[in-house]
Amino acid sequence: MTVKKFKLLFKFLFMCLLLRCALSFAQDEIILKNGNVIRGSILKTDKSGLSIELSEPKAIIVVPLANIDKFRIEMPDFFRIAEDYYLAKKYDQAYPLYLKTIQKYGGFNWGEDAYFKAADCQVKTGDVPKAIELYNDYIGDYPDAKLVNKARMNLAALLSGKGDYDSAIKIYDAVIRSKDELSRPDAYYGSAESYFAQGAYEQALVNYLKIEVLYYDKSNLVANAKFKSGECYEKLGAGEKALVTYREIIAGFPKSDFAGKSKAKLKKLEERGKKDAT
Repeated sequence: MTVKKFKLLFKFLFMCLLLRCALSFAQDEIILKNGNVIRGSILKTDKSGLSIELSEPKAIIVVPLANIDKFRIEMPDFFRIAEDYYLAKKYDQAYPLYLKTIQKYGGFNWGEDAYFKAADCQVKTGDVPKAIELYNDYIGDYPDAKLVNKARMNLAALLSGKGDYDSAIKIYDAVIRSKDELSRPDAYYGSAESYFAQGAYEQALVNYLKIEVLYYDKSNLVANAKFKSGECYEKLGAGEKALVTYREIIAGFPKSDFAGKSKAKLKKLEERGKKDAT
């Protein structure tokens, strides 16, 4: 064997050894809230905690969910394949792989994304009850997860779409009571819409007005809520207040879609007023 061939062979064997070592030492890392790091192979995650097989010493331990801060792992192949199926709109094929991800990671890391995608797969395939079940599982098992209010908002929207307005309102109220200020305006609006759909116009009006007062900097949402408050006034027989509200929208949000809608409302109300006067 020539020196050149020997060097190439040695380089090849060395690379194989490095690859083998990398594979043998590739581990999941769980970072605890106290700063400690646990390394091993994650087996599953459920209400009791996260089960992980340690490399050294050989053992399987369960880490309480409340002690976990985050993971430091690469995207698993089965989740990557699920994402490819999802993008290709092959929801039936993506769904079981998302469930596999959920079983392993629960409401953390890739499992958190998998919950939302799995639920969306069920919505896309028409199984809304299953999507509702997934969101309920996520909220119930991981109440402190970073995306729990996003799950609540999605769940409330599905329930409202099914006509279960009472349940939707309870979930929107849970978001409103939480410390998540970013989700609160949309939760007020969702709650108001559910009340409105029920015909509970006074309760709806209260939440529409809260948006106007508390979130005046969110112009499009305020214009929307203000327009709906005008409709509430109409439903409640307060025509004059409705007129004032629509005029305020035209003056305050002249470039919004609701300005045009308000002009149409004003025209109808004014014409109705003329008829009533004659």
